[in-house]
Amino acid sequence: MASATPKHFRVFLSSPGDVGEERAAALKLLNDFPRRPWLAGRVTVEVVAWDDPLSGTPMDATRTPQESVTEHHPSPSACDLTIVILFGRLGTRLPPTRVQPDGNPHLSGTHWELEDARRKKRPVWIYHRRDFRLSPKDPEHEAKMAQFNALDTFLGDLRADDGSLLGGINEYDESAEFSTMLEKQFEAELRRVLDESSALTGADGRFKIFLANTADDLTKWRGRLRGQLSAIPNVSLLAELPPPFDEADHRVAAREMARQADLSVHFAGCVAGRWNS
Repeated sequence: MASATPKHFRVFLSSPGDVGEERAAALKLLNDFPRRPWLAGRVTVEVVAWDDPLSGTPMDATRTPQESVTEHHPSPSACDLTIVILFGRLGTRLPPTRVQPDGNPHLSGTHWELEDARRKKRPVWIYHRRDFRLSPKDPEHEAKMAQFNALDTFLGDLRADDGSLLGGINEYDESAEFSTMLEKQFEAELRRVLDESSALTGADGRFKIFLANTADDLTKWRGRLRGQLSAIPNVSLLAELPPPFDEADHRVAAREMARQADLSVHFAGCVAGRWNS
């Protein structure tokens, strides 16, 4: 059966330089998603990240790092999703020539990336690692505190005066918690996108399995397998003729179901000296 063209999904990974562990985890997780059995052949994922070892970003001495990134990679506004990861920094301020439409300066490259996605109404997921601690004896205490205060102000702007969120923030305490959260949310997003794509095209994007009927007591094994497969997401078990078994009618139905299926499972057993399947 001919397969549909895989859905291409582009993700922009944005963050200052203090969440290296989370960035590495996100890169691996997102790049590995298309290898999952239920997504194989159905989706491709492109991660746009300046530190991706497979697509390094050349840093030009005549340009700011942000200009080098935007020159060699798609911008957040050209991506399907922007993921912003924050901890204790907001990032380095951009030059005065890079301002927002209202004339106010961008607070950092990360801020520019977030606003670029918002400007085109692209989804933005913000992840914030809590429990930032800074020793008063740190030689860079003042600079780090200024960064933290800028981040705190930025996050505060996402809340209304009553404390309610104007924009969603996914908060976590450890990198392992971040990975679990991102995995579940990204999987849910891919399911939504694939379901939406199937609805628009009128196609059923689920993996279709046909469990052929059988005339002997192997039906109990078929029943067990049906129960296990029906619990797997995005698997569709094709219907067949109900019992009682009629060899002629069921063979015609089985051929049609097998033609529509991505996978056909046939059970063979010996009844009255002959093999049935």
